[in-house]
Amino acid sequence: MSDSKQKQKALARPTTRGELRDRLERGEICEVAGHVAEMTETMLRGWLDFGVFTTYPSDNDGWTVFDPGLPRSAVPAQENSTPDGLHIKYCITKADGRPVDDQGEYFVLKLNSEDRTHREACLSAARAYAIIIHATRPKLASDLLQRCAAIDAGQVLVDRAWHERGR
Repeated sequence: MSDSKQKQKALARPTTRGELRDRLERGEICEVAGHVAEMTETMLRGWLDFGVFTTYPSDNDGWTVFDPGLPRSAVPAQENSTPDGLHIKYCITKADGRPVDDQGEYFVLKLNSEDRTHREACLSAARAYAIIIHATRPKLASDLLQRCAAIDAGQVLVDRAWHERGR
């Protein structure tokens, strides 16, 4: 992975899985020897019940990057299939696969949800965002409002040009 963050600073190489978990919780990107990466991932996600990270091959041959994406906060990881409160449900990366801002907090809206109440809430939030940013990001605001209108009209959401933009 040719991520600028990875090249700008040497990645930590924890000596134990516990140290790796602690560093990931603090938002640190780490490297693990490739030959133990799969078992390490299994142990973190299963036995240690810690799954807020992604893995990808390192630019350093024989190593795997463990990237927390976002530092853990007070938001709990999803513990059941239908949580009611705020929880971590998605791991977010940029469209080209690079990590997002490690200090950012993100909230995902599914604009085309099959649940009518959820869909209407998401569309309302997206429209409110578009109105607020219109003065500084007019193209984004216009695109978002058009997308919301298309969803309201029942048009098919699959638009390859829209989904592949920037990839």
